[in-house]
Amino acid sequence: MPTIQDRLNLTLNPELSRALGILSRKRKLPKARIARELIERALEDDEDLALSHLANKRLKTLSTTLSADEFFARADAPK
Repeated sequence: MPTIQDRLNLTLNPELSRALGILSRKRKLPKARIARELIERALEDDEDLALSHLANKRLKTLSTTLSADEFFARADAPK
């Protein structure tokens, strides 16, 4: 039967398979759903890490920082 979602065929080593099986039984969810949720979480964590590196890089290039009050005072000041 055709499906809208992409499918992925994975080969797991015995340790990963056992861990996935334990989570599946504990949560009473199919292994595929547990694997999908873990992949989604890993991708979110990877994105967070990349954005954190970008933020740290930007922080290093700042010569001065402003408090929120200073920022808004400067933003409202006439030019």
